[in-house]
Amino acid sequence: MSSHAGGYRPVLEEDDVDSTGGEEGSYFAPKRHLIDRIRLWWQEKIVDAGRVKHVISGFIAILIVTFVWQALLSGGSSEPIQPPPATQDPVAKNWTDVRLPSWIIPTHYDIDISRLDLEQLEFGGDVNISLKITQPTSFIVVHNVDLEIQYPQLYAGSEVVSPSHVDSRAQREYTLFWFDGVLRTGEYTLGLRYNGKLTDSLRGFYYSRYKTENGSQRTIATTQFEPTDARRAFPCLDEPAMKATFSISITAPSGYHALSNMPSTSVTSLPSDTHKYRFEKTKKMSTYLITFVVSDFQAVHSKTKRGIAVAVYTQPGNTHLGKYAARVGADVLEFYEERYGVDYPLPKLDMIAIPDFAMGAMEGWGLVTYRDTALLYDPKTSSVTNKQRAAEVIAHELAHQWFGNLVTMDWWNDLWLNEGFAQRMEYLGTEAAEPHWRMDDQFVPADLVRALRADASQYTHPIAIPVHDPQEIEEIFDDISYGKGSSVLRMLQAWLGSDQFFKRIEGYLKSRAYGNAKTEDLWSALGGENADVAGVMSTWTDQPGFPLVTVTKESMSRIAVSQRRFFSAGLSITPNTTYGSESQLWKIPVSVAVYNPDGSVERPETTIVDRENSTIETNAKSEKSLIVINPGRTGMYRIRYPAETYFAFQNALEANLSALTPIDRAGLIEDAFSLLFSGLESDVEIALNFTRSLRNETDPMVWETVLPSLSMLEKYVSFSSISGKVKKYHLSVIESVVNWIGWDEDQN
Repeated sequence: MSSHAGGYRPVLEEDDVDSTGGEEGSYFAPKRHLIDRIRLWWQEKIVDAGRVKHVISGFIAILIVTFVWQALLSGGSSEPIQPPPATQDPVAKNWTDVRLPSWIIPTHYDIDISRLDLEQLEFGGDVNISLKITQPTSFIVVHNVDLEIQYPQLYAGSEVVSPSHVDSRAQREYTLFWFDGVLRTGEYTLGLRYNGKLTDSLRGFYYSRYKTENGSQRTIATTQFEPTDARRAFPCLDEPAMKATFSISITAPSGYHALSNMPSTSVTSLPSDTHKYRFEKTKKMSTYLITFVVSDFQAVHSKTKRGIAVAVYTQPGNTHLGKYAARVGADVLEFYEERYGVDYPLPKLDMIAIPDFAMGAMEGWGLVTYRDTALLYDPKTSSVTNKQRAAEVIAHELAHQWFGNLVTMDWWNDLWLNEGFAQRMEYLGTEAAEPHWRMDDQFVPADLVRALRADASQYTHPIAIPVHDPQEIEEIFDDISYGKGSSVLRMLQAWLGSDQFFKRIEGYLKSRAYGNAKTEDLWSALGGENADVAGVMSTWTDQPGFPLVTVTKESMSRIAVSQRRFFSAGLSITPNTTYGSESQLWKIPVSVAVYNPDGSVERPETTIVDRENSTIETNAKSEKSLIVINPGRTGMYRIRYPAETYFAFQNALEANLSALTPIDRAGLIEDAFSLLFSGLESDVEIALNFTRSLRNETDPMVWETVLPSLSMLEKYVSFSSISGKVKKYHLSVIESVVNWIGWDEDQN
């Protein structure tokens, strides 16, 4: 790495030398003999020869030409750019923060990947980063990992400054470029040439391989930048709030083409039998959302009603496997535009199936990369489960085009703003494409129950968790950010009502478009005169765990409720000194529905329970009315009823399985088993009595929710003398539904 290659360093005020020669100890003293020789040459060749006037005239002409040229370069400014003052920057001397300084702001990147060798697995190029400096600084810092940086230069108008020192800090994954003086506030451009290696690490700019139909091996180059790996592909300021626009060009080898976030504007054939692809300038976006792929893949196309081009890229000869994804992608994109009230802002959406991919998919803005098994579907050989998985992943990633791409979390501690929203919208988007799949019901066993089980541990964490070091980021891509994040949003949607919820989401997206947001910004946008959204929801995002709501009946229509934190292992709880679990309280949107003996159902009403003990008035019309807490399982909490209420539910279900909805039936059984396993309920009959009704149960949502509990029960007694009896009972329960399904495949 060279810190002075190219350009020059202008003289700064600290370069205080005596240009006349000075004393013996001055800068020029060791060169005294050279000065004397120059003086003799001037006397003999210029003065004695009478050429002084000609030399002076020529010197004046050169000055005039130089002045005019500099004026043209600086846009006609009458004042030349002044060198920065030679003051010291005490902050810079001790800069060791893992975060980037806030006063160095990128505004635009010109990225030219001009060297890509898929045989030697090498790449290289140039990047020019336009920067806005908002306070004086003596250094500029950019992220880079495993890149060889060459020829760093800083441009300020017509001036070019080479750094005096390059300080690479591998542990922090950034490089500091130091300058002799302090750079004034203003606009600059940092130009860097760099080289890197394509690796098989499945992150950064990496290579992936596949076999063709004739058995030969082909190599492609692709990217995976989230959370902090854009810095492995080009030097950048790699934080989500450091948004900028990007102009990207890529030179692809013979037989390959390049894709990126935006459509290509030109393709130029080069003498080396390569092709240079130039792409439209992007919208303002975060570095981790940049995507580029160099491959020989082929595409199948579709289009939305508004004219957005949708393409699915597959290995050559497999485009038929991308037809379903192309159709679903267009359908989901149209649904999101209508539901959000905000148009998809890009002219195209590409989706590509990558042979080697670490995640399920990555939501690059305008170019979404997928593990091939998460995108492709063969109607002749794929199962219905594969089909649903493809639709769900597509819906999830396209939800990110708004939540995460258009509006991005300010820092990784609010990752749930991206993933919680995308996980919630995944179900709504899939339902728009496949309305008969009952996706909102599927949310309960797939995400809500998953979140409840994960968050019942005493080792869980809040949804919004402090992230101090980028190395901590990958630890929070978990069931809390995804499952619990989506569950509390579903709870909020049920509380506010879907129309009001999405109307306020529209305002949030429009006000924060191309910017960043924190959790409190979302709550502020969703709040209103009649709903203290911030006050309620902060109790769900800022502390770990969730409540157990215990219900007792005080009269025909009045119930008493109390709350405490629920743990999956209630008998082995250790004191939580961080959050004080014994005193934790939530502001709970407790919804109540009443099923009356005459068959009428009182629609759910919601009360915010914010104390340890509260009472709720219901619309029950009879002592035999069934009061159901959390109908539809929209709340992120568990319910404990008194024994007599459980028996009333069981009797009602044995008489008429439709007395409760499938989701409410599943919720009752799942809560009963969870209380049993946690040690909070010692009467095993309560949970087991509910399983009697399963002999007549044919709803898949109930079975998907309950089967894990039955399996867990077997594990609990696996070394007990009753193990055989429990297994036999388990088989007797599922026997009827197995026989009902049958073993012969039909058209359904």
